[in-house]
Amino acid sequence: VYFEVRKYQEYGKLSGINLEELRKGARVEPGEGKKNPEDFALWKKAKPGEPKWSSPWGEGRPGWHIECSTMSTKYLGESFDIHGGGNDLIFPHHENEIAQTEACTGKEWVRYWLHTGFVMVKGEKMSKSLGNFVTIRELLQRYSAEVIRFFVLQKHYRSPLDYTEEGIQHAKNNLERLYNTLENIRIALEKAETPFKWGKEEFELYETIRDARRKFYDAMDDDFNTAEAMKPIFEVANAVNAYLTRVEKPKESVLRKALEFFRMISEVFGIFEDYFKEAKKTKEEELIKLLIEVRSALRKQKNFELADRIRSQLRELGIQLEDTPQGTIWKRIEL
Repeated sequence: VYFEVRKYQEYGKLSGINLEELRKGARVEPGEGKKNPEDFALWKKAKPGEPKWSSPWGEGRPGWHIECSTMSTKYLGESFDIHGGGNDLIFPHHENEIAQTEACTGKEWVRYWLHTGFVMVKGEKMSKSLGNFVTIRELLQRYSAEVIRFFVLQKHYRSPLDYTEEGIQHAKNNLERLYNTLENIRIALEKAETPFKWGKEEFELYETIRDARRKFYDAMDDDFNTAEAMKPIFEVANAVNAYLTRVEKPKESVLRKALEFFRMISEVFGIFEDYFKEAKKTKEEELIKLLIEVRSALRKQKNFELADRIRSQLRELGIQLEDTPQGTIWKRIEL
């Protein structure tokens, strides 16, 4: 059973395909039963060894395109907001899905189409056939899910994503820069002043945070432009670090504004999630502070061997201790 494309007047509205160009040089193969070369299968006759179901046209199975239309309308309704897929599915698959579904229901099927670029390796599409692919499972053995997510977010979803180890390592380094900023804020809050009265430095930092929030939303409203949305995140990180370097006694209220910004980023991008889990963070911090107290006591007793062992083993767990004139501080250093 074929869908007669010529009877659907809007065919090509997604891909911009020209039917007349499509027909040039095309022909109907003997025995196909099509009226026109561009017609596509809705139901296929059963073949030996294939799954089959009964139908008014005999035993067979659904065509590739109709499967997707049927599943999506069953679970999402005759009209829904977002349909995604790779760029290679725009034509003919998604074009055919639109034609058959809207011809059936008489309604607009999908309001927004999101088509992703290919994952590339040295200029070629990553694929099993070329043997140049890496699975997510393999990547997760070397990097956290957060690092992989951050790597993907650095490119617009419609653009090709060039996979390299150097690229993922660069994403990891950039994410560590942001985590270092969060750690700097946490440490600064321990000695920050609570009065709300701000000086020039606080107002400058607040303006940067406010502008960055607007830039972030503008970028995300522009077709989910995550690559552009990354820029204001680093603007805030740089501004916070510069503020903490310049100011002897930072103000708690403006640092809380910076934390609110990073929490918003966390909720949208799915990064820093563990950092903002208060219960887990509190227990972890209490344990680290206890170990710092034990280490300080050991140093006073001149038991430097055991004190150094605590420091080195904490570092292996991703916690770095720094001895300062004001006391020992700690930072998370690994992802």
